[in-house]
Amino acid sequence: MGQGPTTVDFTGPEHGWIASGNVALPQGNPTIVRTINGGQTWVRTPVPNVAAQSINSATRYQLGALVGVHFASQVRGWYFQAGIGWQTNDAGSTWTKMRFPAGGMVVALTSSGSDVWALVDTCPIGAVSCPQAMGRGSIFHAQSARELSWHRVGAPLPTGTDGDGTLLPTPDHGVVAALGYETYRRSVSGSTSAAPVTGCQPVGALTGDAVAGLCGPGGGGNASVSTLSVSNDLGTSWQHLIDGPPSGKFIGQVTTNGSDAVFYVTGGQTLWRTGTSQPGWRAVLQVPSDSTDEIYPVYVQGEHGLALVSGGTDAHWFETSDGGLTWEPMSLP
Repeated sequence: MGQGPTTVDFTGPEHGWIASGNVALPQGNPTIVRTINGGQTWVRTPVPNVAAQSINSATRYQLGALVGVHFASQVRGWYFQAGIGWQTNDAGSTWTKMRFPAGGMVVALTSSGSDVWALVDTCPIGAVSCPQAMGRGSIFHAQSARELSWHRVGAPLPTGTDGDGTLLPTPDHGVVAALGYETYRRSVSGSTSAAPVTGCQPVGALTGDAVAGLCGPGGGGNASVSTLSVSNDLGTSWQHLIDGPPSGKFIGQVTTNGSDAVFYVTGGQTLWRTGTSQPGWRAVLQVPSDSTDEIYPVYVQGEHGLALVSGGTDAHWFETSDGGLTWEPMSLP
């Protein structure tokens, strides 16, 4: 686990999943493990047969390292890699390939209650199998069921996703899609809109309906000149929370614990944490200076979370039980 592109998801304190994709697609399949006791023990589960799929080489190059796993319950969940999505209804014992009405490749997927949302790209940047001018992202919705019936919500997005996008469910049976510093809103009620360009990118949910956002330089940027802000209106406006961490290195993953903390990786090797009620950066996990490993992913929900430190040839896992203030080494299968 952790020697390829990796993702983590928990449906609650006890039930969680980790999936590591195979970087040598289409020669290999992913590895998926699950826990039913809060991470005390992990077991391997059957996996989707990704290796048997026909994947365009340009699509594989663009999306092969984009891996996602998300569960709506202890038994129903989804996995995607290289733009192909799969569903399980029996906790990963079997997987079924998903299909979308307009085709395309899965870039992000999430759920809330009975709503399931997917961000699908018709032509990822760099793919030679389709005209780049036709590249568009679309947001699809389905009601959670053994077999999903997908419906596109709203018009296609103005551009493609470049293989990158974030979906954040909203309380009104809707979703916010963040594509870099552009955000779009869709709802099952039919409402669609594009939030104004604010220079802030939603990165995760906070207590209530609030959303944390990263504002400032794009393209990796300089972490020290970026800022963190909070929005209470789904990204329409933002209130400054704190300047970026005291590091001039590049911006890595930025995420939240879903309630009152934001985590920020700089230079790939330092994990910083700030609270939202009393903002102030604290370095909570550091990669040794002589290592080329990087910290990714970081997944924290409430008090519990996992972080991976890896360079692709080995994997060092860390866990927290105090909301990300301290991290301890752990082992996985």
